[in-house]
Amino acid sequence: MEYPDIHGLVDMESPPQSTPWIEGVTPSTPSIDTTARNWVLNSFEKRKLLVKQKLHQARSRINISFDLWNGSNDNEYIAVVAHWIDEARTLKTALLGLPVITGQHTGKRIAEHVLGVLKEYEIEHRVLAFTLDNASNNDTCLEALAEALPHLSPSEHQMRCLGHILNLAVKSILFGKGLGQTQKALAGAGDRETFDIWRKQGPIGKLHNVAKYINRTESRQEQFKMAQMEVNEDEEDPFLYKLVQDGGLRPSWITAAKRKVTKLFEKYLDEAMEQLQSELVESEDEESEDSDDDYNRLFNTRKRPAHQRTDTKRRKLTKELERFMDDEELLTKIQHKYYRTRPLEWWRAIGEKRFPVLATMAYDLFAIPGMSSEYERVFSHAKKMVTDERYRLGGDIVEASQCQGNCKSDSSSETSTYYASFLL
Repeated sequence: MEYPDIHGLVDMESPPQSTPWIEGVTPSTPSIDTTARNWVLNSFEKRKLLVKQKLHQARSRINISFDLWNGSNDNEYIAVVAHWIDEARTLKTALLGLPVITGQHTGKRIAEHVLGVLKEYEIEHRVLAFTLDNASNNDTCLEALAEALPHLSPSEHQMRCLGHILNLAVKSILFGKGLGQTQKALAGAGDRETFDIWRKQGPIGKLHNVAKYINRTESRQEQFKMAQMEVNEDEEDPFLYKLVQDGGLRPSWITAAKRKVTKLFEKYLDEAMEQLQSELVESEDEESEDSDDDYNRLFNTRKRPAHQRTDTKRRKLTKELERFMDDEELLTKIQHKYYRTRPLEWWRAIGEKRFPVLATMAYDLFAIPGMSSEYERVFSHAKKMVTDERYRLGGDIVEASQCQGNCKSDSSSETSTYYASFLL
């Protein structure tokens, strides 16, 4: 640690020969580990301010994924990752924090750490959704977060990680008991034998037989529909199940999805109108200060009141969803392929100008990750730093270093700060 080159690496902002304390190590000279430590932590605090600014300028709301990781130094860490769409309409991801978590890993305890990170960046009220795996403590964690953040609903704002679901499904198929024998038995079975084989598979097998029996004739399908109507007779537009056969679609599911989209669009429309009303009122206040009442009264130049202008605007924006669904240009083969393969680019280049409210809604939804894989990358990278040789490495240094490395930047100072942390 007495080599000038190592000291120069820690202070890469200036050449090694210009650094006053590399001439020799004296009792008054700060040690290399203390200098590097302070440098990494101070740089991390500056980086927090930059990331915080980016988050507050985001075009979409902020989405979060998090999970726990057990390091080789016997510390438990929780990675909190943010996902959003920035002002340039591009998808961004950043590790916000990797604090050490102590005590039992209850949902409430995890929620305290997650909420602490969110408050540190002042984004707790801008969070839209959480993409998590199926661990039970994640469910209780969302319930605890909902108590602190009333705008959150555990049932509506928790997304299940698609990768984790597929992993569980594949494991069930690969390691399920008796799966091969069942397939072989069904291959050469008759109608009655097929029903008997499925009945032995438990509740799923019995459900299969019920669906098969109902789908045999149109009269049974109609009876199944009428039975659902009787149960839901108090509802104006009841949700009706249609049993799927041979990969068929359920029109009732499509209808329900359209209702959900329409309801969500109404929320975004209300938010857009509130913002417009506020802007118009502020504009009227500014105009009234400089206006000449006699001139306005004589020539009738005063604009319509704000509430009248917002009513007109709302009527126009209300039809925005209908125009999008029936858009002839979007239905063309070229535009449809463009939207299907590069949807975010389409909204940035075309959709935002034609459908402003829907664009805000689209950006929020596109920013929600389908998989919570980003923190797995964080853990894979952290393993290279938290090794047996660095057993005494502090949790604050691990967090600062990993956040610095995760937030990719072209700045040489940030890059040198990240590598300097490996000297500790």
